[in-house]
Amino acid sequence: MLKKTGYKVLRFLTDKFWIISGLMVCIGILAAIGLIEVDRNGWLPDTLLTGSWLYNGGGTGARTLLGAVVSSTIGVAGTVFSITIAALSLAAGQMGPRLLRNFTQDRGNQITLVEDAERNIGNRADLRDVRHRFARFDAACSGRPDYA
Repeated sequence: MLKKTGYKVLRFLTDKFWIISGLMVCIGILAAIGLIEVDRNGWLPDTLLTGSWLYNGGGTGARTLLGAVVSSTIGVAGTVFSITIAALSLAAGQMGPRLLRNFTQDRGNQITLVEDAERNIGNRADLRDVRHRFARFDAACSGRPDYA
């Protein structure tokens, strides 16, 4: 009996569109925080850091790059969501509300629509860390202890 009830609750939660989305966004935030800590503590080997495939630009370049990535992903996400909503509203008008329910319950649709938002939130966390860390570094180098 308990196993059947647990299955019903799990099925109810996974059928809801925003439960999977919220979990994926939380995973994105935790991954960003974890990778920031790996970078801060110096746990990456030097051979990986000196490689040519990682970004070695400075604080200003990193802020500019992450700012461009964040702003472009916001534009892409807005376009994708607006096209999806328009297509769903037109299709649901002709085929009925069951189409919307089937669309939102499909796991592939849930993951695809939230993947861009998850990456965007991770990039914003990285951008916040780059701005904060290099602002303290710039203030310390300028000899102004009131900003350090």
